[in-house]
Amino acid sequence: MASCFSEKQFREACAKLQQPALARAKWQLLVETLGISIYQLLDKQTRLYEYKVFGILKDCSPALLTEVYVDLDYRKQDYVYIWQWRDLDVERRKIHLVLAPSISLPQFPEKSGVIQVNQYKQSLASESDGKEESKVFMYHFHNPGGQIPPWLLN
Repeated sequence: MASCFSEKQFREACAKLQQPALARAKWQLLVETLGISIYQLLDKQTRLYEYKVFGILKDCSPALLTEVYVDLDYRKQDYVYIWQWRDLDVERRKIHLVLAPSISLPQFPEKSGVIQVNQYKQSLASESDGKEESKVFMYHFHNPGGQIPPWLLN
């Protein structure tokens, strides 16, 4: 299978599992609960937030988390994007990675009355802690466009 993403892109996503890089861009802690921290950063151009999530998910294996993450039934109506799932062996650790940005395709033009999300980027990196828990890092940004006020989207 041809890869949509470079090895470097997968390695960069993998590195964020260890170092989420929050200080450089002034990410703000939104919520911290049950071992999960969610940070947000205002995108100055769109006035929408980007999100980073990391921590430990209890009773959730990396394989189950990844399967839920790539569930196509959830986004198949308004999102046009590609995704690729790869498992990497890094220093004897199995890291599950998913990269998923939006793309433009002429066979999927915008339709009147439907908001098509044109700016979308998501990534997931997870690994098992040896039990039924996952150490996880997720990044998410989407801009649905249209005339929806940013305060409502956020």
